[in-house]
Amino acid sequence: MIGGGDARANSKAVWLLNWADGHITFKRWPDLPRPLAMTAGALVGHTLIVAGGLERPDATQASRACFAFDLDQPSAGWQTLPTWPGPKRFLAVAGAFEGRFYLFSGARLVPNPAGGTKREWLRDAYCYDPAQGWRRIADVPRVAVAAPTPAPAAGGKLWIIGGDDGTKADVLPVEVKGFPKSVLSYD
Repeated sequence: MIGGGDARANSKAVWLLNWADGHITFKRWPDLPRPLAMTAGALVGHTLIVAGGLERPDATQASRACFAFDLDQPSAGWQTLPTWPGPKRFLAVAGAFEGRFYLFSGARLVPNPAGGTKREWLRDAYCYDPAQGWRRIADVPRVAVAAPTPAPAAGGKLWIIGGDDGTKADVLPVEVKGFPKSVLSYD
């Protein structure tokens, strides 16, 4: 469990959960450098990478944070990575494939006419190669906010399953009848 939050505060706490012999144990790991919720993350080899998110529940903009945690050297804590060249985001989809980290879609916060913020839906996507840095890749065909992350890798592809496509952004929550059941693949 990495970060997270509630209506009052976001957390920088990191916990490793382990299931063994019918019991769950919790082990505290080094904290994130700052509180984050609604991030996207994936395991690239033995390195956990976390990107984006919101630093506070009342944030007026998303984060461009990108952190790495080497599972082989936990005492080194979290390291700051370069950030992707696109907009700040939260509720993005992450994936790992062939030693690279992928970041798809998500949302960013922009000012609204009433003086608050609204979500702007993103379709852009990026790949991080630890040896070469970030590069932009093809946009996703549709928005996929808050789809399960990390995206599963199978058959030589990353799979984005469902996600909020933004078409119900102006609908009352009780009237939402579900989200897309489609699956996207990145080859």
